[in-house]
Amino acid sequence: MCQQKPKAVITDADAAMIGAIGEVFSGVSHRICSFHIEKNMEMHLPNKSLNEFRTLYYTTSEQVFEVRWHAFYRKWQSPKTRIWMKRMYNKRKLWAAAYLSEGFWLGMKSNQRNESLNSCLHLHLDGEMTIVDMIMHYDNAIVRLRENEAHDDCTASQTTPVPITNFRELEVAAAKIFSPPVFYIIQGELSKIGGIEILEKMQAGDSNIFIVAWRNHVRTSFYVEYRPKEAEIIRNVLQQEG
Repeated sequence: MCQQKPKAVITDADAAMIGAIGEVFSGVSHRICSFHIEKNMEMHLPNKSLNEFRTLYYTTSEQVFEVRWHAFYRKWQSPKTRIWMKRMYNKRKLWAAAYLSEGFWLGMKSNQRNESLNSCLHLHLDGEMTIVDMIMHYDNAIVRLRENEAHDDCTASQTTPVPITNFRELEVAAAKIFSPPVFYIIQGELSKIGGIEILEKMQAGDSNIFIVAWRNHVRTSFYVEYRPKEAEIIRNVLQQEG
């Protein structure tokens, strides 16, 4: 990693790991894997409450989250769920979207790459293997992974994605920074922006508040908070990269 810290870390909810990351990677954004949260939800909460808990997971405003959480706690807390719910509230800054907006996630909410790597390495393993057979299997699996990564790296360095949205400058800047798979995720999000309509605009201190909706579905609106200072930082970074 050339002595560079990662911009973001996704792990399970292990307390020792959370403490270690906070000490070694101070200042790095850290979140709990959504897959593990889902598994814990199913273990600790009644089935009827799961969808309501998921709305907490995706709530983007801290104020709204606090109101919804306390309402959720009063409704569903019981001797069986009380301890787990208090533990999740104490860790809310590691899993609730309202507290993770400053992180560099690129749409990732789970440690899916780690899980897929484990799956690849454990493929075709069985209890009849000797130590030598197991080591040879792992070596072969790693060779295949490195060949695939080298092919993807060559493709990324020798090709340039084609801009297709009305935000050509953003696409060109993103194409220089991100790998093709990540770029196409961003391109898809940019293409969706064209279908959004601003219904109302408000000023709140240093922030601009927008109420937006899809043009073909205006009955459902969304609350968006825009901070110009943060946008200026992003713009400066893009200009330096360009």
